[in-house]
Amino acid sequence: MINSRTWYRVAALAMATGVAIASSWPSLSVSALGWSFEDKLQHMIAYSLLAYLAFRGWAPAAGRRAAPWIVLLILACFAAADEFHQRWIPGRFVEWGDFLADSIGVVAGFLVAAWQNRRRAMRTRAGTVHAIR
Repeated sequence: MINSRTWYRVAALAMATGVAIASSWPSLSVSALGWSFEDKLQHMIAYSLLAYLAFRGWAPAAGRRAAPWIVLLILACFAAADEFHQRWIPGRFVEWGDFLADSIGVVAGFLVAAWQNRRRAMRTRAGTVHAIR
């Protein structure tokens, strides 16, 4: 049976692959016509889901304080590379607003995953304390 960390890792890699494929698709970017709230929202949602999956898959396994920040740095670099590579895709443009939206999404996904991890740890500690009594 597959454990939950493995599932989150596979899902994060699949999501990253989907993001890379979608951003490599030649088309006219909606945001090329101006600042598009819907476009930025799509970026934030995609990257928050990617970050959530990545943090749930990798950050807890490392057991070090630096691990979440390493995942955050890797995702920020992925977002920058993903945005920059669009320079060579017909009909696509490099937009730093998209990178900003991606980064906001990464932070949001990180915060949700961290909140859930902390909540789970508190419940586990409370259950352990309760079982000892």
